Amino acid sequence: MKAIILSRLFIPALIILILSGCSSSPDQGETQHRSYVVSSNPTRDSIHFYTIGEMAFSEGDLLTAYGLFNQADLHDPTNLTIKERIMETLWILSREDNARAEEMIRRGEDFQTRKIYSADILRYLGMAYFQTGQNESGLQAFEKALKLEPSPYNYYDYFLYLLRYGNRLDFSYLEKALEKSEQDRELIYAIAQIYEHHDPSRSKAILEQAAREIDDEESHERLIDFYRRYGDWESLVTFIQAKLDEGYNISREHRLLQLDMLFFFGWYHSIAENYQYYRDKPSSNTLEKIFFAAYYAEEYAIGVKVGKELLDYPDYPDEKRELMLASLAELNLLLRDYRTAADYFIQVDNLDLSVSLIYSLYDEDGQEPDMEYFIDQLIWRGYDHNIALYLRANAYLAEDKIEEGLSLLHYLITRDIGDELKKSISVIFLTHEQEDAARQSLLGVKEEGCVADFFIGSYYYIAGKDSLAIAYLKRAMESQEKPSSDMFLTMAALLERNKEHEEELRIMEQAISLYPDDPLILNWYGYSLVVHTTRYAEAEEYLLKAIELEPDSYFIQDSVAWLYYKLEDYDKALSYMEDIIYSGVEDTVIAYHIGMIYYKLRDTDSAKEYILRAIELSTNEDYVIKSEKILKELNEQP
Repeated sequence: MKAIILSRLFIPALIILILSGCSSSPDQGETQHRSYVVSSNPTRDSIHFYTIGEMAFSEGDLLTAYGLFNQADLHDPTNLTIKERIMETLWILSREDNARAEEMIRRGEDFQTRKIYSADILRYLGMAYFQTGQNESGLQAFEKALKLEPSPYNYYDYFLYLLRYGNRLDFSYLEKALEKSEQDRELIYAIAQIYEHHDPSRSKAILEQAAREIDDEESHERLIDFYRRYGDWESLVTFIQAKLDEGYNISREHRLLQLDMLFFFGWYHSIAENYQYYRDKPSSNTLEKIFFAAYYAEEYAIGVKVGKELLDYPDYPDEKRELMLASLAELNLLLRDYRTAADYFIQVDNLDLSVSLIYSLYDEDGQEPDMEYFIDQLIWRGYDHNIALYLRANAYLAEDKIEEGLSLLHYLITRDIGDELKKSISVIFLTHEQEDAARQSLLGVKEEGCVADFFIGSYYYIAGKDSLAIAYLKRAMESQEKPSSDMFLTMAALLERNKEHEEELRIMEQAISLYPDDPLILNWYGYSLVVHTTRYAEAEEYLLKAIELEPDSYFIQDSVAWLYYKLEDYDKALSYMEDIIYSGVEDTVIAYHIGMIYYKLRDTDSAKEYILRAIELSTNEDYVIKSEKILKELNEQP
């Protein structure tokens, strides 16, 4: 409610009384409105009391002010301004003295009976009714005030009071307030906020209309915030882009939010086209998004420019720096700038990364760069000649020139090359089913523990060729007086995958005798005993020793927990899962175990949560099937 504030000086008070005073008593049936005029002969005493009352009111002396306003009213009984001030003063006093609300009601009803009232007087009367619990009378007073003065704020206030005191939700009053709002920002945004709790789509429409018609920074920011709260990312990025194109100022926070969403949706061309919008004190993360967007949008020149900035960025992590060097080499190759590409490439030490770069350059349309010339550039810059030949062989293979590539690799293994290069070449030979060549390459490896048969068996294990893997691993283990712990674990994993559990236990018994203090060996053997036998006491001995040696291992914690599950000590089982639960489960078997422990503890909700997580992760097909069976049982429970 907007109160009329008068000056403490006499002259302004007199002017107000003259301009907004009263008229003689209205004709029968008439009601005075706020556009009333001064009475025919206001007395000096009325002006005197009113002015002094205003001074007391402004000083906070409300009781004195109330008495003076009453004196003014006695001398000028038809003056609406004085009566409004009386009601306002009573309203303030009633906050500490509820009896004043009853007095407000008496005065207000008297004013109505005498037909000397305004919309403000009716609103004060309505609030007094509400304060004394007479809600229906209060609503009637506000409704009458609304008819007398149908302003947007009166419609808005009536909607709120109708909801609060009448428990009625009538949005027609908000719509009328909007119709009359005349771009009153405060009112429009207040209405939009109310709609957001009841009808978000209407709130969205109001804010979108405000953004179009008011079209200032505040209206834009409010709409963007709405889109963000409701996850309407497509509308958000589209709106921000439109305003940026129109030259409007969008906050840095929202520009970066748009960048995040464009990157998330893979709209890389939009980022590349507008990358300058995101370069206001950019973080390395922002620059990385622009760089990779430019890469995927094939805007290679932009990528090169931003990539250089990243390399110069303070404290840019070393592990990212090498990837950025390789990426800049690739972009310059795509731009056919072979010399600059070579300058970046020779700084990349990771051989696998270098090879990946070579393969990534060969796309479907056959527009690959001139790799022969590029590799010559590397050699001219002092790049390792053997590695350069290895890269050239991979380039041949990427071009499907298989014979040329393998021939060059056969030549390379006759040279004095490093162990890593020999092992990489042997993998390529195995990929092309040239086992003898792979073995020949591995024979020259000086690295301790690198047994050719174990390397080849491990390759076949990863490739899913289990029969070949088992054969090579057995031969490798038989060739060693003391097979390595890695050999035992790889063989055990193969046997587990092929469900040869008796042989798995036999192999691990041998391993435990050779490596009694290896936590991985202890864990594997102990867990195998839990899962495939009932030798729980023996399993407990090995698993407790394993967890003592490596207490932070989630896999060992899971093994111990499952042991106690089998022993039906479910509380103890859960206690060993606490760290895993806190950190988050990322393995199907572990998620299944946790779900089953909760199942036995009769915590059905938690059991369902982790059984569903096991199915979702899907890292072990057998346990996914088990989880689906348990989930069905849980869902069938009453």
